[in-house]
Amino acid sequence: MHRDRRIRPTTGRLLAEAREHYADALLAHQGIKKNVNLFLENMWRMGRALSQIKNIVGRGAWLPWLENHFPELGENPETRRRNAWRCIYLFEKNPNVRNSARLGFSEESVRKVMWGYLPQKQRPALPGDEPIKPAPHQLTFVNHYFKFRRQMKIGRVKPDVARMREDLAPVITDLVELLGSDWLAKFL
Repeated sequence: MHRDRRIRPTTGRLLAEAREHYADALLAHQGIKKNVNLFLENMWRMGRALSQIKNIVGRGAWLPWLENHFPELGENPETRRRNAWRCIYLFEKNPNVRNSARLGFSEESVRKVMWGYLPQKQRPALPGDEPIKPAPHQLTFVNHYFKFRRQMKIGRVKPDVARMREDLAPVITDLVELLGSDWLAKFL
């Protein structure tokens, strides 16, 4: 009982201080929520405008246009590109947002917009942290060939047949050695 009487004045004073800070924190929180909604609404409107500009300017000219006409969007080209992308993403994922009182943005789009404002997590170097370099695989060659073939079919690439013969001669020689001439003869 004796101990309880000594604690009460101290805890009472501290509790009053805690309640005061809690009330201030609630006011600040309400301000943050209001400002976040205003921020998101403006980011959405900017995304709508940038999306329309991007469609007018065209895909290949978009980034140079952004660099030349909207330098205040970020401190360097990469930051400007990311900021524009975040705004356009917010608009494209929420095309029907109209009323600022009930924004209704998808959670995912809000996270992606707000992500740029969070401090990056420090990641200590760990043993074994190194880029993984995939081992060469025969499908790499095959995939590159099919991409080249597709580009030929749509007219994007016009092959020089004489040059192809020259370039492919050592490859075909290696394939005959590796796979056998009998196997390759089945396709001729």
